Amino acid sequence: MTGSCGMAVISIILCTAMCLGCGFWIYESLIFCLLLMLGLTFTSSNTLAMDAGRSNAGAASALLGASGFALGGIVSPLAGIGNIMVSTGLLFAVCSILSLVCTVLADKRRPEQLLAAPVAYTDLKSLTYSDRHNENSVMQAEGM
Repeated sequence: MTGSCGMAVISIILCTAMCLGCGFWIYESLIFCLLLMLGLTFTSSNTLAMDAGRSNAGAASALLGASGFALGGIVSPLAGIGNIMVSTGLLFAVCSILSLVCTVLADKRRPEQLLAAPVAYTDLKSLTYSDRHNENSVMQAEGM
């Protein structure tokens, strides 16, 4: 959520700066901040997506990669329409706001999934080595 909110705010600031014809260093510093937020967002979203498709990890990975390339193919020609600074700034803002909307929708689903999942807790420090080995084997067999 932090990465998506930060990305939306910074991209709106970046869009404004690009529409006003900002200087090179302002543009570069805003892009740097945007890429930091993008790194936060990509890491967690890829992890969550792969965790959701754990039983079909190969298909989930392929779908995740293909969707990124497909959306990049759609957005790329749009950046060249009209003034490239304005269209690129608008695309940054629109895409990051859509990313924030997807994050909010996914976050609303999360509490229901957490309540439905059984939680197994064992204090592994108090067990002997053989008990810990058996406990890990049971947890792996149950898919935890």
